[in-house]
Amino acid sequence: AFQPAFFLFFEVCSHNAACSHHGYAYRVSRGIFSKLHHRTRRKMSNEHVNEMVEAVAKNAGKWAEVDDKKKLVYLKNAAAKVDQLLDEWGMACTKARGYENKPYLEGIGYNVGPGMTSLHLLGLIRTYESLASTGKPPAAKSKKVGDQEVLSVYPMSISEKLVLPVDVDLWLEPGKPATQGACRTKTGTCGILSPGNYEAPIDILYKMFVESHVCVYSRHANVQDSNCFVAKIFEDLIADGFLAIVDPGVPNAVAVVAHEKVEEIMMTGGGATYDKIVWGDAEAKAKGERRTTKTVEAELGAVSPYIIAPSDSWSDKDIEHHAGALVGFKLSNSSAVCASPQLLMVSKKWKKREQFMKAVIKKMEDSLAVPIFYNGTQDRCDAAEKEYKDVVKVSCKHNEEGCLKPIIIKNLTEEDVGTWSMKNEAFAPVLVELVIDAPNTKAFMEKARDIANSNDVYGSLSCSVMLHPSVEKELGAPYVNSWVQSMEWGTIAVNNWAALGTFFPTGMWGAFPKHSPADIQSGMGVLGNCLMYDFPQKQSLRSPFKALGHPTGGPSQVEANVFKNVASYAASPGCWRLTKLAGSAVRAML
Repeated sequence: AFQPAFFLFFEVCSHNAACSHHGYAYRVSRGIFSKLHHRTRRKMSNEHVNEMVEAVAKNAGKWAEVDDKKKLVYLKNAAAKVDQLLDEWGMACTKARGYENKPYLEGIGYNVGPGMTSLHLLGLIRTYESLASTGKPPAAKSKKVGDQEVLSVYPMSISEKLVLPVDVDLWLEPGKPATQGACRTKTGTCGILSPGNYEAPIDILYKMFVESHVCVYSRHANVQDSNCFVAKIFEDLIADGFLAIVDPGVPNAVAVVAHEKVEEIMMTGGGATYDKIVWGDAEAKAKGERRTTKTVEAELGAVSPYIIAPSDSWSDKDIEHHAGALVGFKLSNSSAVCASPQLLMVSKKWKKREQFMKAVIKKMEDSLAVPIFYNGTQDRCDAAEKEYKDVVKVSCKHNEEGCLKPIIIKNLTEEDVGTWSMKNEAFAPVLVELVIDAPNTKAFMEKARDIANSNDVYGSLSCSVMLHPSVEKELGAPYVNSWVQSMEWGTIAVNNWAALGTFFPTGMWGAFPKHSPADIQSGMGVLGNCLMYDFPQKQSLRSPFKALGHPTGGPSQVEANVFKNVASYAASPGCWRLTKLAGSAVRAML
C-alpha cells in the first residue's frame, strides 16, 4: 500500500519528465562506491539503492564524530570543485531550462546552481574555521525587538557588503536565547528529495554540516543533468561513505523514502507531495492515520505577497524602477519559484496605482522571450484566468512559441480575499492585484499584514514590501520594526525580493513555524542557518528603496553578466573577480 502512493505522487511531481539515467551515478560494489559513466545507460535497481542506503547508514555514527578540521577540508574541497566546474555546470543549468540559445537568460543557471552553492559553502567554511580554532561557530551582533533576539547575520565583513548590499537579520523565537550548536546533535540517516526548480544542493549542506546527518540524495528529474556535478563536488564524501546520490527516477526515490534505515526525510516541492509521503491519501489524512512516522521536513511554496506601501512621493522614475523590478522578479526562472510574487497588495487611496499598473504591463510587454521551464505552467495560468473577469493577458513583443504568456488579474477587492488566487500557488506568471481600502498608510500596512497572516492567503514562506523613504519617515523605525516582527512569514524583505533570502546561508530559509503535518502549507524546518542558532523563527532583509541589483524589467544581457560574475566571485573570492563583478553591476545600472 505504501509504494503505489509514492509512485503516484512522484509521477505528478515530475510532470512526466524523463527519468532515464544521465550524468554519473554511484553504487556500492564490494563495499566500495564505484562510478558508472552515462554511456553505459545502466539503470540503477532497487537493490543498488538499498545497498547505497545501507552503506551510508552504517556510517551515521562515524560522521557525527568526524573532527571539525576534517569537515572543513571536505567543504574547501567542494568549493574548489565548484570553481573548476563553474561554467560547465552553469551552462548545464541553463540548458535544463531551455535557455541555451538565449544568452540573456544564462545568469539564472549560474545563480541557481554554482552561485548559490558557493555562497552556502563560503558561509559554512567560515563557520568551520571558527569551530576548528575556537570550538564555537561565529556569533552575530544581537539586539532586542520586544521579547525577541534579532541577530545581524549579514554582512559580516566589508567584502560581503560590497558584493550584496543587503542587511539580513535572523529573528529567534520569542523569549529564546541566542544559543548555538544544538542542531549538531541531530544525527542519523536523512533521505533528501531535491527540488525540481533549482540545482544547488543546499539541502545536503544543511543536513550534513549544520546538522550531522549522513544523506542519501534523490535528484528531481527536471534538473537531473546536474547529478554528475553534485557527485563530482562531493566525491570525497561519497568515497568515504557519508553521502550517496541515486539516479533520478520514481523507483529510486520510492526506495530511498521507504527504506527502514532512512530515519528522516527532507523534501522541497509542493503540499500535495508532502501529503502523499506523510498521509498517503485524503481518507487517511482525514482519519489522522499517518503513512509514515518518520520525521518529514519540507520547504514548500506559498501565495507570496508583494506589498506596495502608498505614498504620493513616488516619482515617475520610482514608478519605472519598481515596475521593472517587479516584472524581473516575476519572470525569473520562468516564474517557477516558490517565492515568485503573486499577490500584489496596493492601496485604493494611492494616487499612483494606475500609473504603476500600466508601467508593470508595459515592462512585461517589452520583455524578451522566456521559455516555459516547468510542465503545467500554461495550465495553471488558464486555471487562474477562468476564476476572474478583469484579466489582462500580456502579449510580449518578443515572445515565441513555448514561452511564458503572463496574466495579470486586476482590481480585486477585500471581498475577493480567500478566493482561488489567494489559496493556490500558481507557480506560473500569474500576478494578482488586490486593492485594499484604507484611509492612510498605517491603516493600509496593518490591513495588508492581517490579510497576509490570515488563513485566507496560502502559506508563510516569503513576502516583500516596498517602503518609500517618505513612508519610513512617516511611520518611524520603531513602527517598521514592530510591523516586520508581526509578519508571520519565514522571510520578510523590505525594498527587495524575498527570494534573495535563499542566497544568505547565515540567515534561514523556510516557512514561519505555524504549520502542522495536517495543514502543511509552506512546510516545516529550515535551510541555511550556518551560524547554527538554536531557535530560528524567520529572517528579514533590508535594502535601499532603489537597491543595487533590482532588475530593470524582463531579462537582459547586462543583468545576466552580473549574475554570472556573482557566481564567479562566490566560487573564488578575489580582487580580480570582485572588479569584474563591480564593473558589470555599474553597467547594469546605466
